[in-house]
Amino acid sequence: MDDETGAVDDGPDQWSLEARQVLLARAEEVRTAISRYVDDLSTLAGRQAELPELFDVSDRLRSVVGAFDDAAFDLTGVSPLGVDAWDEDEEEDDVDDESGDAGGPVLTVVGRWDYRVTDPDALLQAGRRGYLAHWSDDTDEDAAFHVQDVVSAANEIIHGDAVHRLDETPGLEQVRFATALLTHDGGDDGTFDDDPFGIARAPRED
Repeated sequence: MDDETGAVDDGPDQWSLEARQVLLARAEEVRTAISRYVDDLSTLAGRQAELPELFDVSDRLRSVVGAFDDAAFDLTGVSPLGVDAWDEDEEEDDVDDESGDAGGPVLTVVGRWDYRVTDPDALLQAGRRGYLAHWSDDTDEDAAFHVQDVVSAANEIIHGDAVHRLDETPGLEQVRFATALLTHDGGDDGTFDDDPFGIARAPRED
């Protein structure tokens, strides 16, 4: 942080008395924060409606622990909690590359299905039943919290299943559909997560 003169404040000097005192203060804050976190969790039962509160208490603890890690770095030059995280994107890239080397082209089906919403309440109820079918330990209250609109209801209905499940869903009437099929080499150019349907718009090589 810059002070009034424009100089950058890099924190206390390493191994200084000030840095030690800051670390001790941050350590005490971590002890208090952990105790509070445990107390907060004792009031939660794992319901979907409690997710915002769970995120809040987790963020509070993470902030305090992060300040402790910063203080430890200021004192020693080492972050005791600064471990490398698993790189999910890198892992997924490795898997995609392996599947692309399996041999043969990849067949991609790109489609559009239009449904008219004829009964929103019936669709919401179907979506909540679909949610509970996959999360059997949750309650009706959790389902109502998680499925509150047409999109979330349809998403739960086709969760882990094909889109044709919507054809038989109460509250929906199929209007039209269209599909496009194409083959490609299966190579992952990094665009799938950003625009999975972009492959249908990309220029084709002769």
